[in-house]
Amino acid sequence: MGQTFAASTKSADAPDIEAGLYDGRLDSIEVKYIEGGQYGDGDRFVWTFTLLDDDGSVLYGAGDSIEVDALTSMSLNTKSKTTPKAVRFFKALATEAEFAAFENGDPIDSDALVGRTAQVDVYLRDSGWPSIANVLPKRKARKARPTAATTEDDE
Repeated sequence: MGQTFAASTKSADAPDIEAGLYDGRLDSIEVKYIEGGQYGDGDRFVWTFTLLDDDGSVLYGAGDSIEVDALTSMSLNTKSKTTPKAVRFFKALATEAEFAAFENGDPIDSDALVGRTAQVDVYLRDSGWPSIANVLPKRKARKARPTAATTEDDE
């Protein structure tokens, strides 16, 4: 008897996360050709982040790290009336000096940005899969959370 094939009708389940701001580590910036879509055919940047918890540890869902991505145009026009999303993402990930140099015409190597963290604004698509609405600069350190011992001492 030869190979037996059985059709599958179940796709992978979306990670069980809520919409909101998360810390995220940039894993890659890739170029992907998109056919059709809102802006027609063409290359787009695909930004992929792994979500992190408040302590900087990777968030997991069903045993796998939770990755989210976003598509942006390839426009890097820093003088545009409306700042392109790719420029906003670069600004959130780059240092002030790197971004100033970028605005003055110096290129930024995407490999230099991989591994950096930022805040990612996650939303849920109609399908339930998470995606990124925006990327914001890395958050400042939060104040320590009160513990039970601190709370008792304060009373």
